[in-house]
Amino acid sequence: MRTSFVGLASMAAMQLWVTAGIRMPRSDDALPGGVSYPNSTQYAISNNYWSAPQAETRPACFVTPKSTEEVFIIIKTLDSLSAQFTVKSGGHTAFAGGSNIEDGVTIDLARLNHITVSDDRRTVSIGSGNRWYNVSQVLDPLGLAVVGGRVSDVGVSGLILGGGISYFSGEYGWACDNVRNFEVVLASGEIVNASASENMDLFWALRGGGGSNFGVVTRFDLVAFEQGDIWLYNPIYPLPASSELVPAFVDLVLNGLPSDHDAHTFFVMANFPGYGDIIASYMYHAKPPLAAGDAPPVFANMMSVPGAISNTTMVANVTTHTINLSEPYGLRKSWSGTSVYLKEGSVQFLQDIIPLWQAHAQELMAAAEKLNEALSPLFVYQPISTNILEAMQKNGGNALGLTPEAGPLIHIQVTTHWGTSELDGLVESRVADLIEQIDELAEDRGVAAKYIYMNYAGQHQDVYGGVLDQDLDHGICFQAGFNRKPEREDALEGPPTCECCKDLPDEEEENIEDDEWYLGDEASSPGPLHAVDLPNDREHGFTIRSLHGLAALTHLSIGIRALMGSKERRDWEVPPPGTPKLHEQLLLRLIDAFAPSLQHLCICA
Repeated sequence: MRTSFVGLASMAAMQLWVTAGIRMPRSDDALPGGVSYPNSTQYAISNNYWSAPQAETRPACFVTPKSTEEVFIIIKTLDSLSAQFTVKSGGHTAFAGGSNIEDGVTIDLARLNHITVSDDRRTVSIGSGNRWYNVSQVLDPLGLAVVGGRVSDVGVSGLILGGGISYFSGEYGWACDNVRNFEVVLASGEIVNASASENMDLFWALRGGGGSNFGVVTRFDLVAFEQGDIWLYNPIYPLPASSELVPAFVDLVLNGLPSDHDAHTFFVMANFPGYGDIIASYMYHAKPPLAAGDAPPVFANMMSVPGAISNTTMVANVTTHTINLSEPYGLRKSWSGTSVYLKEGSVQFLQDIIPLWQAHAQELMAAAEKLNEALSPLFVYQPISTNILEAMQKNGGNALGLTPEAGPLIHIQVTTHWGTSELDGLVESRVADLIEQIDELAEDRGVAAKYIYMNYAGQHQDVYGGVLDQDLDHGICFQAGFNRKPEREDALEGPPTCECCKDLPDEEEENIEDDEWYLGDEASSPGPLHAVDLPNDREHGFTIRSLHGLAALTHLSIGIRALMGSKERRDWEVPPPGTPKLHEQLLLRLIDAFAPSLQHLCICA
């Protein structure tokens, strides 16, 4: 279903007054109470972020819509004014600019906070401004749950659109795999639904693809299921116990989790004052043992490791567990990640990188101590087991590029919390160095997976590079530099380099003109089928072949953004609904918006 609201957007232009150098008088008529400016109470409420660098970002104003229709008005107004804007759901990104924008407009979805349970208790409709605490507070008393976040104050929207690891992933997959329907406000001025039966390509793309390339999601209709309390066992060990814990952990991921889909686990290394370097193991089970003191058999091997300095057992509802994993606001935070496959040699690899993290942590803590500051380093192993990968394949699969055939993975997360901006540069550079060390060693050992979980990624990480390397049904070999870093100038120059295009006739390159983009039918049969006029300042042309609708649009737009390494967005007009070859034109406009200096692009089936 598509809905258009024509003419309403002009009502809001008076109120959104600071945009792209345009200053307009304020008005309180269009969105009463919906726009807040610096030094106001509502502005301070909206500018409350989990990470200090996000809160230090100062938008010109916040807009807080109360309905999908108001989101439509805001998007149309901002687009008409060529305004720079971003969207905030929970604001749980570590780096500045993740969900806030300097001197632009931040759309705060906090008032889109409805939660409705269907009469048959199988679906929960959730406004995209909710946090997971709000959701579990409603569902716990009903004996229901959804595949959602493990931390109470994380936003619903960001977690789902980035993938969404959950306590219940062993049985159901990630959060993105359990959305029945997305309600989305597109940049074109349409309100659409995306599901397994409607706008299927968009439905696929929103599940793990990030979502922000297409519009603003205003509602998620999630699969609901019966769920009571969850069991947790949380022992803490001195770090030398890793010699026994790591093999037991890998065995649990390879053999235990696939046999018991109610089990969930992760593994944290940290430095605690008074304890030094420690390991905390988290073992959850969605069906608590009937007898107090019993434990699920799947964890027997992990629980048999001796030498724990403390342990906690807890049976509690989802809300309590999510609060238990929450972190304080106001600190500076750095999150980055990478991943490895579990295969021969992985146990030794996971043990060998722990000393690399220890050296990294000691350097950062020493630097903080010189400034009389505290700094908390963490190193986390999170499994993506075979049963999770299998559950991801339902409803046509998601946009993450992960398959059971490739095998289970461990996602490795490097996290740092600290208090002063004086350490920002050092922390970020050392985190990048550690990730690079881990990746290089993984390549040498033959265990590199290249997957980076979007919700844990650092600001400068190429989240989409690993996805674009995968052989996905939805598309497309992205050769000629799509998985290269922006600083690689050779990725932006020269003729096609992929196997399927390197033998194209020379005449094909001559067809490229500065003011047109040609859509060829196949790599083997070049020739323009359709052309779109571009702005006169266009410097380069493109040849595009084998288009696959919005699925291709997803990977192309995210691939270009990763390649160019730019947050800037050039103005682009969306063709109206019903335009011939609408998906192709949208794709072309995205290229023009995000990659103005890309010289060659090759997309092949």
